[in-house]
Amino acid sequence: MRRSLGARSGISNSIGLVRMKIEPGKFLMGSPDNECTRPAEQEPLFWPFDDHVSEREPQHQVQITRPFFIGATEVTQQQWAAVMGNYEGRMDYGWRMPLGPDLPVEVTWAQATEFCARLTAKEHRQYRLPTEAEWEYACQAGTLTAFNTGQVLTADYACFGKAGQGGTCEVAPVASYPPNHWGLYDMHGNVWEWCIDGKRDYDSGVQKVDPIGPIPSKEHVARGGAWSSSPVNCRSAKRKCQSSGENGFRIVWEVSGFGDLDGDSLPDW
Repeated sequence: MRRSLGARSGISNSIGLVRMKIEPGKFLMGSPDNECTRPAEQEPLFWPFDDHVSEREPQHQVQITRPFFIGATEVTQQQWAAVMGNYEGRMDYGWRMPLGPDLPVEVTWAQATEFCARLTAKEHRQYRLPTEAEWEYACQAGTLTAFNTGQVLTADYACFGKAGQGGTCEVAPVASYPPNHWGLYDMHGNVWEWCIDGKRDYDSGVQKVDPIGPIPSKEHVARGGAWSSSPVNCRSAKRKCQSSGENGFRIVWEVSGFGDLDGDSLPDW
């Protein structure tokens, strides 16, 4: 069952995709060496399909200088169909990704960027994937803990650690769990979320301003963990820099304010 957006309201576009405004600010990107069971190799390999390759994530100061709107949820199969045509799903590791209008899509990075391009043409507004820095800033939502729910992630707050049964993944409809403090759902778990930039190394000694990795890249960053991930792989700072399935996305619309909202409306969730 979808939950209310609560105190924060967003802007809904022509396909019912709700976007939440994120104000500029500074934050600590990455994680301390002692965060939970980081690096991932320290965790017993009991979780199916986990990415146990630890990408370096030293903590460093980052400044986001421009406001942006980000999807309150991952892009759903219904929203995908409204832009791209019928969504057929795909098979990953022997599990069939289920079909349903409110379930997130599972797509490649190229497919996600094509969706953004077509939505841009449809609405004459610029849509794109979030940068890795924007994604983590939005995920943290002002928190300083491993998860935006605290130092521990439980099944009350995210879809994770679920093995497929009967050949079907246990992915959840978007907004099935409580949002973070900035009104964003499923930032932990459900499906990994593509970012626009490719793999880059962090520089922990220098403050970065609107950092972004290479966009033409062999490897692109995905964030947030998935329905089958262990908690350590759902942390706010966790990075995955290769495609191994279970990847969806949420969109960003970058604007300076509310001056260009003709045709947009408040959500009716």
